[in-house]
Amino acid sequence: MRGSKSGLSVIIGVSLLAGSTVGVSAQDEMPAPMRFTGKIAIGPCTGERETIEEEGRTRNIRASTGRYCEPTVVEPFSDPRLQGNYYVWQDNDEYRAGPTVWAIGVSIVTDEGAWRGIPAIHYGQYGAGEHVLVGEGEYDGLTAIAKVDLVGQTWDWEGWIIGGDLPPLPAEPEAIP
Repeated sequence: MRGSKSGLSVIIGVSLLAGSTVGVSAQDEMPAPMRFTGKIAIGPCTGERETIEEEGRTRNIRASTGRYCEPTVVEPFSDPRLQGNYYVWQDNDEYRAGPTVWAIGVSIVTDEGAWRGIPAIHYGQYGAGEHVLVGEGEYDGLTAIAKVDLVGQTWDWEGWIIGGDLPPLPAEPEAIP
């Protein structure tokens, strides 16, 4: 996938999953990974953002945890399990002479279940980077992992739906000072 700026968000997202019970039981057959693509446009968003000027940065924070954005479909996701209502919530810091750092979460809600995004840190373009979404309901035991590019005002998604546990996080070797 073109233009991904950071693997940091995957590291953070997968770190948050380390204690989860995402998996497929021994008697269930592991589903084959399924590739997907799709495009959603930014907004509209509810509520106002609070802007705080601090030394070296500008903080843009949603005024309430009940504030979120509802992106619209530009190109439906190729896997129908990811077609539903999309929700995004985010805050960001803009560093003078430096990056814009985003804290972003994404959820997709369908009639059969939901895909709950692991909030993660991204830098650079709004929403661009890697996203990890854990399945609920009919999607329990599945995880959607995607790289997202921002093209104009559209998020271009490309990823995989996988079954079973994600790789365990490695322990830091004792040899590192």
